[in-house]
Amino acid sequence: MDGVWMLGPFIIKQMWLTLVLLFAAGFYLSVHLVKEDNNQAKTFTDLYWNGVIYFFLIFQFSSLLVYPMISIRDPIAVLSMPSGAKEWMIAWGFLVVYIFWKTKKASIVRINIFIHIIVSYLVVETVYFAFYSFDSSGYPVSLFQMIANIGLLLLFFIQKQKQSEPQILFYRLVVLYGAIMGVLSLIVQVRMIVTSVPSWFYFILVFAGLIGLNRIKENVCQIGRNDNRGIVVIGVLVLLVGWSSFNVALKDAKEIDSSLASSIAVGHKAPDFTLHNLDGKEISLSDFKGEPVMINFWATWCPPCRAELPDMERFYTTQDVVLLAVNGTNTESSKAHVEDFVDEMGLSFPVLADLDGEVASLFQIRPLPTSLFVDENGIISDIHIGPLNQELMIRKLDQLNIEQ
Repeated sequence: MDGVWMLGPFIIKQMWLTLVLLFAAGFYLSVHLVKEDNNQAKTFTDLYWNGVIYFFLIFQFSSLLVYPMISIRDPIAVLSMPSGAKEWMIAWGFLVVYIFWKTKKASIVRINIFIHIIVSYLVVETVYFAFYSFDSSGYPVSLFQMIANIGLLLLFFIQKQKQSEPQILFYRLVVLYGAIMGVLSLIVQVRMIVTSVPSWFYFILVFAGLIGLNRIKENVCQIGRNDNRGIVVIGVLVLLVGWSSFNVALKDAKEIDSSLASSIAVGHKAPDFTLHNLDGKEISLSDFKGEPVMINFWATWCPPCRAELPDMERFYTTQDVVLLAVNGTNTESSKAHVEDFVDEMGLSFPVLADLDGEVASLFQIRPLPTSLFVDENGIISDIHIGPLNQELMIRKLDQLNIEQ
């Protein structure tokens, strides 16, 4: 399982570099769709980028608010957890409050910043989904979302060419985006880039946009006319959608011969193993043939491992899935310490003692935690390096069931 760099206890995924490049490309394209007023360029730019930075900081660190009890006991472990829907919504709420606070006496600057943010978001999300597509309930949802995003961007471009009033344009975009995604989220699971937020979040956007439209007063200010670069940007996004659709079709058409596989990778057969749980009972992976299985490699000394255990317990008790937690007992102070830790955490799923580290070596495990999802036929459907929250576990299990 390549694709990561290890810096002491820290896990750095090589995919993160790809994501940074994709986000940079998305922001660059959005700049050509939104043209700023030169008289307000510096104020606009400072507020915009400060808001973006604060958004990602809040998105990461608001886990301390989402998991207050664990934060008190083990804050480092909580910060190791991947941020989810609650953190995402908190970050958006903070961003809106921050911009309103900084533009109390400059409503035009505020609206222009919000327009740039929503356009940037639509562009970045479209670029992201072009490279990281996903399905839900058997439907190519990322493709649906890309088409909707491009439709909204095309509407923005047309209205900007007509020099529409910026407040009306902004609130219309908010209402349309919320309505489209809200309705779609009632049918399938949609995402805001990497996060699945509840349907009511989208309908709150619709409600807020309708209130904004209702309160708008006549304003002589008009949004600046765009040049032809805007249509070029939309053309690039359309090509990305086409490329993504073709890529998904190729992926679906490709047949993987897992019987010839010898390495640990998605699409390959998971090697069987046998270990004893903490009560001494012998458990094998093959015991659960015909059932979806999550295999998690962890240790008590690993902060990200400790952080995900409460979510793993909730996942195990609410989902129809087998969960095998393989403890790196060869790296622990003693097996008794692991037993005490499991009792203290109140874990009910099977904890297997890898006394010699042989199973971790068999699965080519490097950083901890690492989780593998194995389908009913014993085929690895997903490998995740780093901690998971319950939301991501359910998403990966749903994806596993779709592929059956």
